[in-house]
Amino acid sequence: HLGHSFPTRRSSDLSSTLGLPADRTVQVDPTVSLKCLHAGLKLQRAFAASCSLQLVAFAQDPFFYPSSPITEASISALFDSVIDLHLSTSSRPLSAIGSAPYVEASRDAALRNISLVFALAKRAQVDVDFHLDYDLDPLTEPLVWDVLRLAKVAVNQWDVRGRLRRITLGHCTKLSLFNDAELDRLVHELEGFDGQVHFVALPPSDMFMQGRGTPYAARSRATFPALELVKRGISCSIDRKSTRLNSSHPGYL
Repeated sequence: HLGHSFPTRRSSDLSSTLGLPADRTVQVDPTVSLKCLHAGLKLQRAFAASCSLQLVAFAQDPFFYPSSPITEASISALFDSVIDLHLSTSSRPLSAIGSAPYVEASRDAALRNISLVFALAKRAQVDVDFHLDYDLDPLTEPLVWDVLRLAKVAVNQWDVRGRLRRITLGHCTKLSLFNDAELDRLVHELEGFDGQVHFVALPPSDMFMQGRGTPYAARSRATFPALELVKRGISCSIDRKSTRLNSSHPGYL
């Protein structure tokens, strides 16, 4: 009986078969609670010899619910439990804590989300992972500037296993709207981070999920401009979500 570990096991099996050295998971929210985390802990041990399973306690749902303090309190309690479990385990199994600030109801809430994740990751002494700027709206300010601004503040800097914490920024499709001046500004803002910030493009899910509410011919879609940033010396990679495991993606067969 594979239970709730089955999708994660399939992903780890696939990664191991393809020779991928690392895989990242898991989601934490009131629906799944800590089930994914506990499954991930088992699989982290099971695949230790062939694949580094990086456990990321990730909040895909909002942290803040002005109209539902009970929901907000339950999410806060879940992440307290995640950190307690991590700190009480000798192997310190978590690699990062992350969120998707764009799911919050307002920009102010998104900024609070970012600050909260920095604080949670600092408590756990792990890295930070944001799914960020997942839109193509030219009229809204990218949150990447706020993440980098907050990352430079001393209170948001801590050591993880003997080196400074790292920040992974996924999706960031809004950066495809950047002109040369904005790309140059990004390079300038990243100076001094010394490889602590890494961008991840996810083209399959980006292209599939965007523009779902508009007719196909008028649909606007894009993915993170990884090649342009690599040319400018910015650390980037290309990844995919669990497209064979998730029915919301076209690779689900």
